[in-house]
Amino acid sequence: ARTTLIFLLSIHISTCFKFLYIPCDNSLPVEEWKYDLRRASAEDEIGCLTTHLQQWFGRAGSLTSSQRATFKENIMMHATAKGITDTASKIFNDDELTNNLMSTELLDIVTILPSLPEHGFVSVTMYVDDRGVARGLPRNDRATSFLEAATNRAGPVLGDAFLARCYDNERFDEFKRLDMFAGDLTSSAGWMKICHHLREKSMATQDQVKECMDMLQQKRPPVSPDEEAMRRVDTEIEELQAARADENTTEFGDGFAVFPAIHSPALRT
Repeated sequence: ARTTLIFLLSIHISTCFKFLYIPCDNSLPVEEWKYDLRRASAEDEIGCLTTHLQQWFGRAGSLTSSQRATFKENIMMHATAKGITDTASKIFNDDELTNNLMSTELLDIVTILPSLPEHGFVSVTMYVDDRGVARGLPRNDRATSFLEAATNRAGPVLGDAFLARCYDNERFDEFKRLDMFAGDLTSSAGWMKICHHLREKSMATQDQVKECMDMLQQKRPPVSPDEEAMRRVDTEIEELQAARADENTTEFGDGFAVFPAIHSPALRT
């Protein structure tokens, strides 16, 4: 109880927080960077790191004409996969919207450990350049290996990557940036064990859903199917798909999530 109290007091009086820089150049070490919260307003503690990293990635400059074409192609590909091609097409048919999209520096924010009550509302998040493909950035081997070991997401991670953690309790509208240390990047760390557990749970759930969907698909009569029976099968498939989507959203939704506050800073090993 005393350790938890000290931890909770520390996150309220801290004027800065540390986050990790993982260079894509394997010859360079992982570094602990510090952000001074006195540079940000109390209302901006959530977005301060995003703004800071947008400026950092923005040093690469504006996209060239060929990079803009690649960026547009990638957006259209993802829009097609999500069934929103019409929306994407409207954006690219509007010169002002297109220029705004191309000129705004974007980050890809990936939740590694989601903010869950059973883990103290603490989570870990990775930040990378959203235009990595368009800019032709090299593969970040360390960040990719870390991502694939901690989650069920597939790489690669392109370009430099950053890791940060925070306390994020939406129920009570509480958010605090927490330190992330280089020593936390070990498979023996408590938070990494939690990630492995969530990863195994998610993969098991997906396997079960796939197995059930395969069984339901086999229920379809091969000849002259009864319409009512088909509707029941379709309904069951839709419910299973919705369940899978809910599971993914709950455990791996992108955002500002972050780490086990109940374990205190002793997450360092």
